[in-house]
Amino acid sequence: MTKTLTITAVVLVVFLGICYWVISDKQKTSVQGVGESLTVVQHYLGMGNLKASSGLMEQVRYDIESKTNAINKFYTLPSIRRSWKDQLLRYDSLGKHLKKRTDAAVEALSYVADLARQGHYQMAEEKLRDGTIESASEDRLSQVLARYVQRLKFQDFRAADDAASQLDSLLPEELWANDSTNAFWTLVNEQREANRTKQGRIATEVKQLAAMAVARESYDFKPSLRGRTMIWDFTKNNVDLAYELLGDDLRASLWDQQITMFCIIQRRSIEIGRYSISNEPGYKEKMTIGVVYWPQRKSPGVAEVWGGEPVYSRPVRYTPEYGSAVNIKNWIEGLPRK
Repeated sequence: MTKTLTITAVVLVVFLGICYWVISDKQKTSVQGVGESLTVVQHYLGMGNLKASSGLMEQVRYDIESKTNAINKFYTLPSIRRSWKDQLLRYDSLGKHLKKRTDAAVEALSYVADLARQGHYQMAEEKLRDGTIESASEDRLSQVLARYVQRLKFQDFRAADDAASQLDSLLPEELWANDSTNAFWTLVNEQREANRTKQGRIATEVKQLAAMAVARESYDFKPSLRGRTMIWDFTKNNVDLAYELLGDDLRASLWDQQITMFCIIQRRSIEIGRYSISNEPGYKEKMTIGVVYWPQRKSPGVAEVWGGEPVYSRPVRYTPEYGSAVNIKNWIEGLPRK
């Protein structure tokens, strides 16, 4: 009988020991999981990815709430209790740091948006460089913000749009509900529209002057560029796409005082031949472009610029063939600068 009790006691102790080991191992795994998640949060914060940091911190909060009761037991090992307490303190510290970074981001976005709206891009760049805005540390967020300011400074709206989209991927969604942040997001469109309005106004004022001279072939007409350039297409009543494709040294901004304005007065598709079997025409684009110096309101002349030739031969098909469009960008880039 005594032997049976002894064996039973030993089995019970072993069983309880195994159960305790399993529970402790599960507790330890839970603590380690929270710690690993917080390490990732710290990494995201270092990269300036506040959106990923915020999302993961919310997941960690849920994990802590769901696992606290399972760890705060009278039988929990002291070492696990200490590790859990360390992770809670770490969670609290990272939460405060995330809030500080988020507040700094809101301040930076609002401040930069105000400066950019007034055209004070140099001041905005200096503020980002000298570190007076906390988010201007060496991380992804500050790099994208600096690129946004630089691209808007040069009226490179396509690249500024891209930078704004990248900012959207780095900032928590709730941050975009902030009025100042929304103002920053819409600034590209505001600047693009203001630029379009200025180009349209200047082009309208000089249209008659731009069309007065007799057009000359572009290979024989090389007007000097004075200041940077704008390109208005009267056939579309809009800024020509080539304007946004120009380099920073050629693309005029809202605040430029000296401008060379290129006015697209006419676009024509000139038939230069027909294909032998289909009898379909081949067309080559011809563009008439007036050039005017602003604000002097003086025109050096009007150019006739040709696009590319349609292909010489092709598979038989019963549709017209068009050569490549006029590459205004390349033509302007080849002009002398004064």
